[in-house]
Amino acid sequence: MEFHKPKPVHNWRDLFKEIGIIVIGVSIALAAEQMVEYFHWRNEVSIARKALQDEIISIDRFYIRRIGLAPCEAKQEQEGDRSPYVHLDGVNDREYEVDRKTQFQQW
Repeated sequence: MEFHKPKPVHNWRDLFKEIGIIVIGVSIALAAEQMVEYFHWRNEVSIARKALQDEIISIDRFYIRRIGLAPCEAKQEQEGDRSPYVHLDGVNDREYEVDRKTQFQQW
């Protein structure tokens, strides 16, 4: 590849020609960069949209299940004094709250 030494500018026409070549080259480079950025962000947005759709679907499933279980939970609360929310150690919510209050009173 040959490189030519820059020539001195002798008139205004040559100066504007050199400036025009530089401006066109920079414009082409910036346009190419913007095109690459456009495709990159288009891909990022499609990934984010898919993630949001999946999250909305999972939240919808959770609340549909909660709505379906609500009558059963209400019936269990009315039938017995025992809370339907039993912890893993077998203590229900009411016993847990009483236990927590006594712990704070001791301090």
